[in-house]
Amino acid sequence: SPLILPLDQIELVQNEISKVSTAIIDPDFSKMQSIVVSDPNDPTMLLVVVNVAALGRRNLELIQLVSVPYFEGKEAYAIRLDYEHIVLDPSSHTFSILTEQEEHDCLLNRCYVGNSEQTLLEKSCGIPQFYDQFKDGCISESVLSNGEFLKPMLPDGVIFALRDEVRSEVLCQDKPISKAQKLKGTGILQLPNGCTLQVIDKDGRVTKLKGQPQNTVITASDIRLMPEGPLSAVYANVDTNHTNKVSAVNAYMEARVSSVIKQVEAVDDRMLAQHKHVWIITGTISITVLIIALVVCLLCRCSTRARRKIRDIRGNFSELTRRVLEPEVEHQLRINNPMDPESGDATAPPISRRRDVWLRHLREQRDAVRALRPQSQRAAINIQLDDKESSYINLNDPELETEARYTSRPLSRPSAFSALSGLGSYPRVPSPLIKEAKEYELERLRGETELTEQLSETLSPNTIRRNQNYSADV
Repeated sequence: SPLILPLDQIELVQNEISKVSTAIIDPDFSKMQSIVVSDPNDPTMLLVVVNVAALGRRNLELIQLVSVPYFEGKEAYAIRLDYEHIVLDPSSHTFSILTEQEEHDCLLNRCYVGNSEQTLLEKSCGIPQFYDQFKDGCISESVLSNGEFLKPMLPDGVIFALRDEVRSEVLCQDKPISKAQKLKGTGILQLPNGCTLQVIDKDGRVTKLKGQPQNTVITASDIRLMPEGPLSAVYANVDTNHTNKVSAVNAYMEARVSSVIKQVEAVDDRMLAQHKHVWIITGTISITVLIIALVVCLLCRCSTRARRKIRDIRGNFSELTRRVLEPEVEHQLRINNPMDPESGDATAPPISRRRDVWLRHLREQRDAVRALRPQSQRAAINIQLDDKESSYINLNDPELETEARYTSRPLSRPSAFSALSGLGSYPRVPSPLIKEAKEYELERLRGETELTEQLSETLSPNTIRRNQNYSADV
């Protein structure tokens, strides 16, 4: 019995097979064959030889050879075939002979091939003649025949060999679909599904052959349901009774999973293409941004006009940001700005920038400071200027009389029209007045500087944020 084969021995055999092939040993003991012989090394011992099947995936053609008779006069002859059932490998031009049991297994379950492969060049009567080789290698023998040979080989059609001429008709739903035809000789006749071939010989005998049914109905004698799903059969014990079950699960999984694998491969290909496309777009955008940044840097370094434009853009952007982020300050400036059309004076020219508003405010404060200056200082300056009468008069003054235009001034030279080179020196403003004017101007500049610093500190985002946080805390 093959059951005496240890499982660890099967593993050793599988390791040897894996070195030269991808086939897997079938552990079904019912498919194994055992032979008991005497051990040639020790005649007192018995040697058990177990043949196991190694299963692999190959695309083979299952062929049944049919010997079609031919007629010579009244006698019928048929070629004697060496085999009838084979599996053919067209790629390697080899075939293997099958037994009836092996053919049955190939049709219903797995295909077990016991015989070795043979090449098409071997001299045998069977498949080599199909490829027009060794045509004289077959022997014909006389067979009994009534002159008609009709064998259905559906769905390919009906093979016929006729000694005499007969009349044939094809009936579909008991109605002829064409006119009756006369047949004679050997050939293949195509038969549509759901139709019947009717042959009438010269003696009036009628022979009918039915084709495949119009609607196929699945029939089965043994149906095994799997209520727990196909995976429950995968973990079942594999023995003689569960071989069909495991094969059914394998076929089911292959039919369902193969489409999913193809879909996953298609999605992977699309994702790879999209990934490559995204990287190309990202690289193009990065290179474009770098080129633009390089051009802007070169323009800022080499072009004064470009720098001026960039400063204007930055100033406009900063002003827009302040208008959006600091609406309270902007509203206050509009209220305090009498030149703003929105504040009520529509006739005044609009002020476009906040800087102009603050400069005007600084000028107003400067004028107020000047107005508060002691009147004695200004009077002293006017007196000192009046003490030194100028040597020049305004000839365009309408209040000046005509004679006074040509009257010499007391401090002028004897001749009012003397050359400028004759003047000893030009009238000068006394040094104390110049010093006082400088001090006044420095004081004015210091005041404007303090006001500008106060303005910058007031409009800074940190101060505004600090005031808002303080208001929120209160």
